[in-house]
Amino acid sequence: MASICDTDIPLRLQNIDALTASYRNSLQSLRTTALETARSQSELTEIQAKLREAEDDLVKALAVKTRREAKRMALKAAIDSVKGRIEDLKTSIPQQRTKNKECATVVSQHRLVSEQESNESSEHRDEVQEAISWYTIGSLVFMLKVDVG
Repeated sequence: MASICDTDIPLRLQNIDALTASYRNSLQSLRTTALETARSQSELTEIQAKLREAEDDLVKALAVKTRREAKRMALKAAIDSVKGRIEDLKTSIPQQRTKNKECATVVSQHRLVSEQESNESSEHRDEVQEAISWYTIGSLVFMLKVDVG
């Protein structure tokens, strides 16, 4: 039995050496994998930070876009309002011009009537002045006749 054990030991030592070598290779592979994982984790952290910055920039850009859109909509509403007012004025201006012409005609007619009345009144005043003058002259003549006579 001694001979089986003597032959068995070198095989077992070979198996142990192979196992040890395999274990070292596995440890080396695990070490390499762990270093790559750590490096990848570091890169992932950097990429996540850049992604957060990009998201922040996107939020800011969307806020700017939203403000601009709100301003654009407000301006459009104001322009539409002004256009509506212009259309209202386009219809009311001819109406106002017609009313102004009517008023000018009435004022002109009243002025003519007033001038005619003023002229008639002036003629009447002149006639009254003339009558007073004749009366005064007649009274003076009468008084002179009475005094002379």
